[in-house]
Amino acid sequence: MTTSTTAQHHDPLDAAVRLAPAIREAAPEIDAARQLPPEIVKAMRDAGLFHTNVPAVYGGGQCDPVTTCRVIETVAAADGSAGWCLMIAAQNATIAGFVEPSFAARIWGNGGIAAGSARPIGRAEAEGDGYRVNGRWPFASGSSHATWFAGESVLYHDGEPVRDEAGNPRSAFAVLPRDEVTTLLARIAPVASRAGGIAVVPTAPGPAYSFAPSLLEPDAAVPGAAALAATG
Repeated sequence: MTTSTTAQHHDPLDAAVRLAPAIREAAPEIDAARQLPPEIVKAMRDAGLFHTNVPAVYGGGQCDPVTTCRVIETVAAADGSAGWCLMIAAQNATIAGFVEPSFAARIWGNGGIAAGSARPIGRAEAEGDGYRVNGRWPFASGSSHATWFAGESVLYHDGEPVRDEAGNPRSAFAVLPRDEVTTLLARIAPVASRAGGIAVVPTAPGPAYSFAPSLLEPDAAVPGAAALAATG
């Protein structure tokens, strides 16, 4: 069952304005810890700020782009790092419109937040009806509070990269639950815009994952392609 992420404030911009003083007050703590404090994350989640781009059917705000940008701008004016993490969550939430509804509901339907990295440096080996994903993705901003992680991976079948008609390796995103990854907090920046870290998928045996055909070109048959998220 899905639950609304916008229970406290129906207007996310109004909510952002209301939360701005608390976010501004937390700025020194954010800079020192290189991550958002749990109470700030909770307040932003409860107010629906992380979910302005999530469709209403999954409990999100389904806001227009201008509203989303104004919400991010308001939070960023209070603290740049909080605004950055909010932008990342909003950007990743757009995936909800491209995947099977049951998987989108599983990821975002109960207030989930997705972090990740758009670098095709993971490896997704075809296995049964899905793919076994392993990899290490740097600079996954927001990973300290994310519940799901999106990692772009090169697709493999029988040990060889799957290629397009031009001979280029094909890639896709796997969205993995938090308990399937390890995060290493980055502490290399003078401010907490790096309030995230590195998502590492362990090589230990785990469930096979699969990808949404809607994220691949219709004429590109990929062995094992099914739907986004975990199959087990």
